[in-house]
Amino acid sequence: MTISKIQAGSINLSDDFAFTGTVTGAGKIIQVKHASFGSTISTTSGTQAATGIAMDFTPLFATSKLLVTFILHGVYNSTANSGWNLYVYRDGSGVTEGGLHTGSGHEGRFVYAVAHTTGGEILEVSCQVFLSANSTSQTNIALWGGLYNSGTNYINVNSGSGDVSFMTIMEVAQ
Repeated sequence: MTISKIQAGSINLSDDFAFTGTVTGAGKIIQVKHASFGSTISTTSGTQAATGIAMDFTPLFATSKLLVTFILHGVYNSTANSGWNLYVYRDGSGVTEGGLHTGSGHEGRFVYAVAHTTGGEILEVSCQVFLSANSTSQTNIALWGGLYNSGTNYINVNSGSGDVSFMTIMEVAQ
């Protein structure tokens, strides 16, 4: 086998490169997908439903882990002791791995984001969870939510003033 030394100036780092063969070394980041969501999201329903914060992701290796991060800004409900039940969903079902809630009807719940006392607090909420890739087929990972108690829930309540939420998926070699 011939070994070639490639000079840094001879590679265009803005090009896409496909892996061939086997990537070795647990803990290496294989790929990253990131998106921002700037529209105001709201609900008055206690039934969990898709929030619109979601991404399709295709793992390169079935043995990988997926590190999923949600960073939510402008999480708001003006009613005291009310707010969001937030869930991580994968392909339309609540996720039951990675330390998320596994109780019947609440699969995938990671937080109650509740405005305590008088209500009206604007919260920042984040979640990270490791999921098993399990295949190399495209999967949809999404944030779902529903109303806890009463009022109207918001994410990016001040979207006109810059509230933006983010989602990142990193594929990590195992």
